[in-house]
Amino acid sequence: MTSRTDWFMDTRKKECIKCHRVLLLNEFYKHPEMADGCYKKCKDCIKQDRWDYRHITHIEKIRERERERRKRRTPQEITAYNEANKKYAEKHPGRKHVNALVNNAIKTGKIIKPDVCQICSRSNPVSHHHDYNRSFDVVWICDSCHRKIHVQIKKCELPPIIERVSHVKIAPGKANFVVQYGIDGNQIGELKSARDAERNTNVGRNVIGQCCLGKRKTAGGFVWKFKKLNNKK
Repeated sequence: MTSRTDWFMDTRKKECIKCHRVLLLNEFYKHPEMADGCYKKCKDCIKQDRWDYRHITHIEKIRERERERRKRRTPQEITAYNEANKKYAEKHPGRKHVNALVNNAIKTGKIIKPDVCQICSRSNPVSHHHDYNRSFDVVWICDSCHRKIHVQIKKCELPPIIERVSHVKIAPGKANFVVQYGIDGNQIGELKSARDAERNTNVGRNVIGQCCLGKRKTAGGFVWKFKKLNNKK
């Protein structure tokens, strides 16, 4: 029987059937029914599949399940949850506010969230702040890369992976122009921002931003898209 130490020192490799990377066997989960004792997909791909299942393909099902679970919470569970949030806020003051600023900037069009990780090109990246005092200086990376970076940070190491990617610096006051289309595809108008579009059409800027990001097809009976601007020096 292979011991845990022998498993991590195993130099054999195999190819992941999804990302087609050739990795050491310790980058794959164990599976007793496979010939080499490892699953066909690497750990990163399996984690990404789980994230996609929870946040994309079955998001409504998961949300409904979470709503039902919250209704069944006992007073003790609610107290424990509130205490955990309070401890996190005390340990990391300001993080919740900064993350809210970034999320609002995405909804209003001040920041365009990329579709892929800036490191490994996987889908559904999240924002990473190397310095929370700089709210809009973020790197967009997937959950897997995010975890690896924070492991290095806990070891008091500067993640070299951060130095290889460009930070996204957005001025809070510079919003993207929004173009309004009819259902038939004909352009109706152009507005300075999602907030300006909300004032003129009475359609919520949050749903306009979601439409511009491709998360929904229409908002308020219209199709919305961000206008691509050429940066002029």
